[in-house]
Amino acid sequence: MLIYILQRKSNIIVDFLKCLKKANMSVIAPVATLILLWVIIGIKNPRLLSWFGFSRFLLTVIPMLICSFGVSHVIRMGSIDLSIEGQVSLSGVLVSYLVKNEMNSYDMGFWAIIIAILVTTIMGVVNGLIHTKLKIPSFLGTFGMGAIANGVSILIFKGNPIRIVDKGFRQISLGKFINIPNMIIIALVIYLILLFLQKRTLLGTYINAIGGDESLAGMVGVPVNKYKVISFGIAGFCYGVAGVMLASRLGAGMSDLGNGLLFYSITGVVLGGTSILGGSGGVTRTLIGVLIIATLKTGLIIFRISPYYQDLVTGLVLIITVLFSVKRGILQIAK
Repeated sequence: MLIYILQRKSNIIVDFLKCLKKANMSVIAPVATLILLWVIIGIKNPRLLSWFGFSRFLLTVIPMLICSFGVSHVIRMGSIDLSIEGQVSLSGVLVSYLVKNEMNSYDMGFWAIIIAILVTTIMGVVNGLIHTKLKIPSFLGTFGMGAIANGVSILIFKGNPIRIVDKGFRQISLGKFINIPNMIIIALVIYLILLFLQKRTLLGTYINAIGGDESLAGMVGVPVNKYKVISFGIAGFCYGVAGVMLASRLGAGMSDLGNGLLFYSITGVVLGGTSILGGSGGVTRTLIGVLIIATLKTGLIIFRISPYYQDLVTGLVLIITVLFSVKRGILQIAK
């Protein structure tokens, strides 16, 4: 009887290991990491698991999340976008300059938001055109465009923060609808729209095809350049929204508004299981990846880890998670 039980347990373990071998670790590893982090943090601080605590947590991560949603489309097609910080800063400074503020007499209200987002969307399209028409690698072209955007924001900024006094504009980040913060609602709407584009339209199918094999996609009739430009335009739109949100939350526009978003946005995409080579992934995986980063940073604060060690711990967790979720043998730098 004992031998039978041991054999039975052994068979269960073997079957479990076989299932893990067949499973997609790029999905399992990030989800398992996120659950583990929330369990650990929940034990230490149960209040974070309440709706109030969780909503406050989400508010801190939404600008990064929206940037990650945007760049995930670019990465899925095998390219990269390094203009995130510059475009976010430009959007935040521009909208602050155009709404009611203490620097000038402009009071364009809602139109200021439209103009700021439209500008970054156009910059995204220009990123795509530089990459497709001028045949410049996306990492190089977007890096230059990011520098241009940052330079323009500094010219508008002129060394002084643009303080916003438009109360209606501030409600974008401070207001609520049915006890749900407006920023969470906006992020959810953007997520659902991008998820629909990914799952139900030719855009999502063609982006994966381009990321999987760009030459083959072109041979079967996919308008590669067109959809690359569209993807960069979507990314620019998302950066613009993130910049508007940051300006609304801080109540001011500054030229360093987007600082730090580049690293965490791209890391969130890859950490969620989207292939850096393109051809797989999506906004849901990106959502998981960004939540991992934000949860980790929150946990380090809750456990009172010294700031001198926080980057070290964050880097180790990111590497370990990616170790189980990325096929490292085929990585190459060709953006």
